[in-house]
Amino acid sequence: MRYVYTRERLSLGFGCRISNLKLTRSKYNLSLSLSLRFNPGRRCSSVSTPQYLGVRTLSTAGSNRIWNGVSQNPLHHFCFPKTVTGNGYNEGRRIVPRKMHTEMKSPTVRVTELESQIFGVLLGTIKRFNLEKTVIRVAGGWVRDKLLGKNSHDIDIALNNCTGKEFAEYVNKYLKEKGVKTNKIGVICANPDQSKHLETAKVKVLGQELDFVNLRAETYEESSRIPGMRFGTALEDALRRDFTVNGLFYNVNEGIVEDFTKRGISDMKLRIIRTPLPACETFRDDPLRIMRAIRFASRLGFELDSEIKFCARLPEILNALANKVSRERIGVELMGMLDSKAPLRALSLISDFDLTKVVFRVPLDAIPSPESDRDSGITLYKETGFEEEAVWGNHGLQYAANLEMQIAELDSAVSRISHLSNQTIYLSAMLQPLHGKNIINLKGRAEPAIVVLVRDSLKLRLSLANDILNTSIGCEVFSQMMKTQRYDTPDPELRLSLGKLIRNIKGLWPLSLKLAVATQSCNVSDSKGCEKITQLINNWGLNEFYKLKPMVDGKAIMKIKGIKGGPKLGVLMEQLWDWRILHPSGTIEDCIDYLKTLPVPEIPVDNSKKKKKRQNTNSVSTARIDN
Repeated sequence: MRYVYTRERLSLGFGCRISNLKLTRSKYNLSLSLSLRFNPGRRCSSVSTPQYLGVRTLSTAGSNRIWNGVSQNPLHHFCFPKTVTGNGYNEGRRIVPRKMHTEMKSPTVRVTELESQIFGVLLGTIKRFNLEKTVIRVAGGWVRDKLLGKNSHDIDIALNNCTGKEFAEYVNKYLKEKGVKTNKIGVICANPDQSKHLETAKVKVLGQELDFVNLRAETYEESSRIPGMRFGTALEDALRRDFTVNGLFYNVNEGIVEDFTKRGISDMKLRIIRTPLPACETFRDDPLRIMRAIRFASRLGFELDSEIKFCARLPEILNALANKVSRERIGVELMGMLDSKAPLRALSLISDFDLTKVVFRVPLDAIPSPESDRDSGITLYKETGFEEEAVWGNHGLQYAANLEMQIAELDSAVSRISHLSNQTIYLSAMLQPLHGKNIINLKGRAEPAIVVLVRDSLKLRLSLANDILNTSIGCEVFSQMMKTQRYDTPDPELRLSLGKLIRNIKGLWPLSLKLAVATQSCNVSDSKGCEKITQLINNWGLNEFYKLKPMVDGKAIMKIKGIKGGPKLGVLMEQLWDWRILHPSGTIEDCIDYLKTLPVPEIPVDNSKKKKKRQNTNSVSTARIDN
């Protein structure tokens, strides 16, 4: 058996430096080759953080162990280079059998200068307060991103024998003693609904925010995805995590990557999302992890393990996702998927796993009961196709695929919608089949199905729901123009239609236009129609018409026409905007002259509202008398 120890450079002190070191040991001989450089004018200092921290950033404990009578690190008394790297087999500090290298390459974590200083503070805290039994581990996403060659600012510290708050207080005491400015410790209480299952302490160390939490183990109840918590071991903490690639630890004390699941490192290399425990058990305990699996697969470009694919389709798992997970959490995970590098793939996986009926489920309180006299409500519900989400969901998925292709083909389209989020773009395509469909709410009012889904089902902000609705409206208008080839006769009527549309949907018009092509057959004629409409909009100066301010404001209009504010003022302002669309070179004086020619609009009075208001006032007065 043959073993090889190599090191690029080591400093012996007093200006003496070894480079290109190679130690080879076989069955019959031991050979050492190196280059020695001596510079008496230069001394080597030990690897350390800035002097005020006073601790080493790299622990060398255990580096002089003996193997078969030979020191595993015969040069353990030399100084280590400043760049700190850690790996699963501690390579570079002991002889490693070549056979182990062929089985699995040791991963390397490249620590930045700031991270090195932060870890120095943490190790210094342990030494200062005699916390020798405390092991500091960086958990989860930081390790995963580092192994992928990415920088990460999300540093979660997992502790083996104390709470996060206790250790954070020690850190602040240590920094104070060193004369370093400290920050207030923030404690985030457990909030399982937001996937915060244990108390977390947050504090800034050297300007970087750190999360401190103890290692833990989980136990689940059948009726809830909220686990019970207790102190746990590093193995238990790794096994409770959602996926093996998120169950890796970076042991700061030893400077190595730890893989307690025994599959995390290999899954990183194979680019696979896999659960540490059986997938069905994992999803049964916390069904939200199905959504997280899709999010990480689309974000990292990893494949899903076959067991995950099988379990995600089981009816019991789908029911658990629908009944045990809050709508807010599903909406958050969906937004994370759409914000990834491959949002279309995420939507495709949702469709493949038959999750459309769960993710885009209509809120139950938006569905009128069958015995209700609102027969139109239940009819609209059925006609919308919500009972078969896969039907419109497949259409929406196809629209999203077509839209992505359209955007990729035209750089100009990308620049026009670059200010829009992926959530707006892909949700607009996914929900476009529901355009024109309404749902009767409990108040008896018809609302657009798109708004109800985004606002009430996914629990997303109303502004996003309105953006998607306006995109849908614009898409329908542009689609009609393409079908009738209305753009071939650029008359004032077409100019007015385009101007009014762009003023209403604002900067969403390029997305609406591209979506209109995506909902068609995406043939040559549709693409040419899109180009012609874009050219007309640009030639007429309407592309940013929504950014213009009115030539005559509301106060001036009321003064000139002798009216008060209200519906009449709104009608007059709309007429002035229409005039401006048709007269792009008109001046303020021209606009005022036109205003003077307009009659004051007659607005019919709605007496029913006054009657209802009077009835409400009388009922309140009666209640006060009764009291």
